[in-house]
Amino acid sequence: MTILYLLRHAKAADRELYESDFERPLAKRGIQACKAMSEYLTANSVHVDRVFCSTAQRTRETFELIKKPLRNSKVSYQEKFYLMDAADLMEFIAGLPDAANSVMVIGHNPGLHIAALRLMREADKKTPKTWTP
Repeated sequence: MTILYLLRHAKAADRELYESDFERPLAKRGIQACKAMSEYLTANSVHVDRVFCSTAQRTRETFELIKKPLRNSKVSYQEKFYLMDAADLMEFIAGLPDAANSVMVIGHNPGLHIAALRLMREADKKTPKTWTP
């Protein structure tokens, strides 16, 4: 795998308005953000081979609003991504096949955020330092 996209769902509706966190939809601001993200993906010709998406309402809506520029990317909705912690997410990422050129995971914080920080730290350790002050 060459490229990994980690995408947190867009802004969700207030928790107080819904009995179940799992069923919270996107807020108006989240829908607008998805439209902007879709435009960005289109403008930058972003393509992914596979999308792995939490089954929560807000993550499914996020994918639906950005899927057009992803052009027929295969999506797999998986309940395990709902509130998955960073360690489990890192394990999932490590198990992705090398054959996939690019993968997008649509999920939730704090797991996505922490996993992104860990991946950046790992990449920084592997990147040769060519600049010195």
